[in-house]
Formats: sequence, C-alpha cells, structure tokens
Amino acid sequence: MSDNEKSLVVSGAGAAGISAAITAARMGRPVLLVEKSQSEGGTVTKSLIHTLGGIFDSSGEFINNGITKELTERLLGADSFTKTRQIGRTWTLQCSPDIYEKVIKDWLNEMPQIKLMLNNFISAVEVDKGSVKSIAVTGDKTAVNSNVTALIDATGKGEALRLINPDLVINNEPKASAGLIFILRGVDPDALRFPNNVKYLHHIRSEVKKGILPPELAGTWIDQGVYEGECYVKMTVDADIAQTSSGFTDKLRDDLISFLRALPAFSNAALYKTGMPGKRDSGRVAGEYCLSYEDVINARKFSDAACRCAWPVEFWDQGKGVFLEYPKENDYYEIPLRSLKVHSLKNVWTAGKCFSADYRARSSARVAGCCWAMGEAVAKAVCRGLVL
Repeated sequence: MSDNEKSLVVSGAGAAGISAAITAARMGRPVLLVEKSQSEGGTVTKSLIHTLGGIFDSSGEFINNGITKELTERLLGADSFTKTRQIGRTWTLQCSPDIYEKVIKDWLNEMPQIKLMLNNFISAVEVDKGSVKSIAVTGDKTAVNSNVTALIDATGKGEALRLINPDLVINNEPKASAGLIFILRGVDPDALRFPNNVKYLHHIRSEVKKGILPPELAGTWIDQGVYEGECYVKMTVDADIAQTSSGFTDKLRDDLISFLRALPAFSNAALYKTGMPGKRDSGRVAGEYCLSYEDVINARKFSDAACRCAWPVEFWDQGKGVFLEYPKENDYYEIPLRSLKVHSLKNVWTAGKCFSADYRARSSARVAGCCWAMGEAVAKAVCRGLVL
C-alpha cells in the first residue's frame, strides 16, 4: 500500500468490520482491513457460533435489509443444512462456522478495493485537530497510511481507540462470563432432540451438586448441531481465566467429554473442534450517545437510527447464570448512529459489541446480525460524509 493512498481503515475483521469494509468498497472507497489473527471471521468462526442471532425479528422476518439479508442468502445458498431455526422466542440462522468462514472469504475475494492484512495490528494512531491522519500497522508487513479518510474500530475491544486515548474505552461495569464451545460428532441424534437434551443438562447439574463434576460445569449447555449426530457443547467460564489459562479450560472440556462418553448416547462421540473462549464483553466505547437498557426494553426509536434489533437482553453472569429480558412483544429498538460515533473525534467510529451502550444493552446488540448491520450503517455514514 502506498503511503499516499487515501483509504478508509477498518480495524478488526469480524462481523462488523467485514460488513463495514464490503459496504465502503461497494461505495467506491479503497479500504484497508486490518486483522491481528491469521483468519477473518471474528467470534463466529473462532468461537464456533452456529446459531446467528440478530438477523430476524420475533416473527422470523428480516429485521434489517441490506448486507445482513445478503449474508443470509449467501449462507443459505452455500450449504443445504443452513436453515432458520426458532429458539424459544427468538429466530436464528443455524449455520456451520466452517461454511460461514468460507462464504466471507469468498466474498472478500470478490472485492479488489479491500486490502486485507491478516496477522497485523494497528500499533500507532496519529491524531491532529480531532481527526485521525495516519496509522502504523505492525505484523507480517509494516505500512503507514498517511491519508486516512476515517477509522472504524471493529475489534470488539476498542483496541485502536485505546491507542488514541485509553479513556475512550470504559471498563467500569459488570463483566459477563465467557463462553467456551466445542463440537462433538458421532452422538446419537435422538439424544439431542427436545426434551432428551434437557435430560442430559439436568444430569450434568446433578453431578456438579454431588461434587463429581467441577462447579464450573454447572452452566453447561448442549445444543443440536448443524449436521446429523453433531452437538455444540457450551461451557460458561470466567472471562479472565478463559483468556489466561487454556490448560484449565482444556481440562474442563476433557473432564466433561469423559463424563459424557460414559453415557450410551455419547459413547461414540469424538471431539471435532474446540473454539477459542468467546469473551462477550470488553467494555464500551465513549460515543456521542450511550444506548441504555431502558432504551432496549422500551423499544426506543431514534431519528438517526443506524439499525434495528429485537434480540433479548442476554447477560451471562458467572455466578447467577443467564439473565434474559425481551423488548416489547412484536417490536424492536434502534441503535442510533451517535452510539457508533466516537466522542470528540471527527472521523473515528466504532461498530460491533464494544459500541456506546451500557452493559445490558450491549448484551442484546452484540449478536452477529446486529454487528453486521452496525458495520454497514457506519460505512455508509463515513462514505456519505455524515457529520454528527
């Protein structure tokens, strides 16, 4: 990349970042998409999310059109096992993370305007008079873009923003627990169908109470997979431990697999894949508006709406389990663009689970479909020169 090339810079190639990059490229902007890991896809691919929330409303209809709808159509067309699925009062898109990864890779390869830099991260940001002017990228390659039109932080952690000013990311709210998911194959399909799957969950909780299984497994959830005989096992783990002690979480997984294999339905189960710990919360960006829990529950609308969301407040507490609360029946709330615009900076935005909202509001809007919609809205605002 030339130092004089004028680009929109997106940090983070997860749902929000990919959406922003594709949208901006389609609007004629050259895009530099920087991802510190070795692959694109974010939480969905790395943490093995197979039920994508935030795409549909409570009736199973698309809640946002645009790129989120196109993503769904591409995923449905890529694998006959991808399908819509109702879970309780919500609708999701059930899709293999492997298929999701292939679809987004192919999609990005269609976009020559996007320069994707994997195994790289933004290491420095130069700001002058309230605008980002240049960035330094470090990793497999090193490049400096001295003509940044705008910066979108879609890392989910505000990583690029912390380089500008650590106070732009606020970390003073309750932390959600992390989720660790692994996939088993070779399971008796009948064991995964309701109500049989609930029976196994009760059995796990009973063994935890007896002290046979460690207490960390009390919040375990077993869900049917995308393919026959496949299940996704989700463990709830302390977010700090999950990030610092892979040996501890690996032992929890192995203990649980050994326990399950002693049951007839799981006797032939084989570990297919283990995801990275999914950290649900890494603070919030200081935006021009902070979306509140009350905004979500009361289905508030905004004149500068970026996108719609109807996913419930879903806060995972390590000690108490999950707290669920839904917006008004057959309604939705909106995320304002001001919650995606970084406070006091002219050309800096955010999109994804670290946007400007309180912790309960973020626990609703962090789902994949909503992140795709946020990324699209921010890219359009940048390309249209919108000033808030």
